[in-house]
Amino acid sequence: MQRGVALSGPEALAWLAERQVAVREPAERIRVFADSIQSPEIGIARVWTSGLDARFDAADRAAVALTLIEGAFTVTAGERTDVLRTGESLLLPPSSTVALASTSAAAWIEVRVERTRWLSTTLPPQERTITPLAPSDVSRILTGLVNSLLASELTGANAGWAHIERAVEETLLALLGERAGLAEAARASSAEEELFRRTMATLHAHANDPTFTVTELVSRLNSSTTRVGHAFTVHGTTARRELRATRAALARELLSRRRVTSREEMERIARRSGFRTVETMRATIRATGS
Repeated sequence: MQRGVALSGPEALAWLAERQVAVREPAERIRVFADSIQSPEIGIARVWTSGLDARFDAADRAAVALTLIEGAFTVTAGERTDVLRTGESLLLPPSSTVALASTSAAAWIEVRVERTRWLSTTLPPQERTITPLAPSDVSRILTGLVNSLLASELTGANAGWAHIERAVEETLLALLGERAGLAEAARASSAEEELFRRTMATLHAHANDPTFTVTELVSRLNSSTTRVGHAFTVHGTTARRELRATRAALARELLSRRRVTSREEMERIARRSGFRTVETMRATIRATGS
């Protein structure tokens, strides 16, 4: 059990390496603050890092559920890349590897479970496991359980520890079941996957235009609202949600570059991020969890 971990440089790299996170940038740039609890059956942690470029591995006999609670990660596995945003979860089966990259601070909770518990749940195909899972009541319950446990003085020696541990594990299994159900309910054909990739590329290219709408997105793709909507449903999201999230991420990036000292500067940032007003920009940033 580790609480109040505060490390930087080589010590931070070594601590992350123990958790199968291999950092691919100079040690002097890395800072870590964390709390963690490990038992034979389950491991939980809450981790904050400075900007990170790393490889995240799930051990041979353990699977990992990671829920982002601050910031955003670009997630890459093979030739596929997704964006993991605040509140979203990533489910990694045993022996899987993904690359995580963020240019600013990020924080997450993680739960690791023994392989047999993971395999007891019906899961989507391997190639779909890096797809971020949208925030849900189950993921919020899991986050609350982990945060409450890490904030307490409980240890494995406490009476009732096994019941608390089981509550975390069972909530994780509910999250796995939720992911499997989503994949079973709406599997994408290769044509739908191609449409989704084209849609996201178009969305990212035009999100900074305040006049750009979902209706125009559909028109630019020469498709239909139904087809585009289904392509997003397969990935557990909507075009409107992704457009809002993309604009919010762009606004956060612009705001992080320098201190804004006037209303005029704030209005320029709002327009460059695709928002018509500063108020809408602020409300969207709050709504997307950052």
